[in-house]
Amino acid sequence: RLNKFDIALVAFQSIWELDVNDPWLSRLLAETYLALGLQENAWQVARTVVDIESNWLNLSWYSWFLSIIGEKDQACDLLESVLAIAPQSYGVLLEFAELLLSAGNRLGAEFVADFTLQMEGLEIDSVKQVSKMFLRCGNQENAIAALERGIFQESHVKNESFIELLALYTYTNKFTK
Repeated sequence: RLNKFDIALVAFQSIWELDVNDPWLSRLLAETYLALGLQENAWQVARTVVDIESNWLNLSWYSWFLSIIGEKDQACDLLESVLAIAPQSYGVLLEFAELLLSAGNRLGAEFVADFTLQMEGLEIDSVKQVSKMFLRCGNQENAIAALERGIFQESHVKNESFIELLALYTYTNKFTK
């Protein structure tokens, strides 16, 4: 007897089979398989995504997929090639830093975070992500400096940014120094 997940999966597979060359549908099906614990099926569909279209979005997604299934070294290698295609992509850079950190390469993650911070046009939300990356790497001083720089370069800073900076000051005991 089929449960509601089996029925939904069969329906989704039928939709995907109508256009197997749609990378969005393929990514979605691979993620569905993954969520249902069908890793081999997910792997087979995920590999087709970059075969369909090898743009930075699909390659970045595939590196995410590889990291989720535990292939962190392969994911890092792939993201390095994505950066060659889309070097100004803050999201890809931050994803790369995240992968490096999860693979135990704290210094590499800090380097990528610092590189991202030096880019022109970095918006406050991306600066906050960089600051959090520094904090996760254990570099409290760079986390504070990044957030301060981002806040004071913005022309219209929201109160939440100041609150985050105050929270960071408190967390790092900067008020007592």
